[in-house]
Amino acid sequence: MTNSMLLPIGFSIERLYALKNAENYEKEKIFLGPILVIILVALDFLFIGLIYFDEEFTGPFISLILVPSTSAFQFNIYFYCLLGVQIFNLICNIFTLVFHSKKHRNSQQKTNTLSFQYVMAEVNDSSMFTLVVSFSHLLFAGFYIICGIFARQFGPTFFDNVVDYTVARAVFCSIPSYNFMIVFIGSLILFQQNKKKASKVASNIALVSIGQEGALNYENVTRNIWDRAVN
Repeated sequence: MTNSMLLPIGFSIERLYALKNAENYEKEKIFLGPILVIILVALDFLFIGLIYFDEEFTGPFISLILVPSTSAFQFNIYFYCLLGVQIFNLICNIFTLVFHSKKHRNSQQKTNTLSFQYVMAEVNDSSMFTLVVSFSHLLFAGFYIICGIFARQFGPTFFDNVVDYTVARAVFCSIPSYNFMIVFIGSLILFQQNKKKASKVASNIALVSIGQEGALNYENVTRNIWDRAVN
């Protein structure tokens, strides 16, 4: 659960680096991605280690749902830390969005080579895809965490039965259903981007078919067909 909360921060950092170094980003050997993954996974293990640092595990099983009383306080703090992570990720996304808009506006005002325009278009598309997915993750994961904190802190007020209270806590510890929504939203955004890109390419490459220019285009196409047939 922690990794899915932390990884979007890595996405935001990677996008900031990509936007800042858009001119050379596609040519450079970048190790930022693997480094961020290693750091974030290490933070995940650190979180779990701090939660159960003083736990003796004398019970018959280990479960994130039925947290032992000796670790319950740390586990509640863990949820608040996840909420802080989401707030920090929101700040990173806002900063990335502002930087992306500024970079895109500057690139539109300058006369650049075709290859640079292509690179900027790819960076812009990937950045917008990451931002949409990340903001969607913030929406669903933030709601998920807030409900989890609410269930853990105020659950006894609403649930008279211990079993019902335990189930309410378990839902927000073991069933991160928002991940399914993120996959659906990501696939939809990617489909829309590819469709828009294909439509733009088709409209820009289309040959004029009327008038004098259309006649010349028809003559050139016909000549190329005959040349290929002869060769």
